[in-house]
Amino acid sequence: MNHCHISIMCNELPFLKYKLPFLYNHFKQLIFVDYDIFDKCNLNDGTIEYIENFNDIDTIK
Repeated sequence: MNHCHISIMCNELPFLKYKLPFLYNHFKQLIFVDYDIFDKCNLNDGTIEYIENFNDIDTIK
């Protein structure tokens, strides 16, 4: 099952903390859209920072 996973998120940080390790183990490419459709801006709930700082084993040298 090495395909791409696309996720459109809105305030999903608690769920993402549980889901992200599974996604990294089962998909080759992950695409996340984290946007506040009501205020028309990027969310500031810490989701993007969590994804950026996630321990991605492919980038560890």
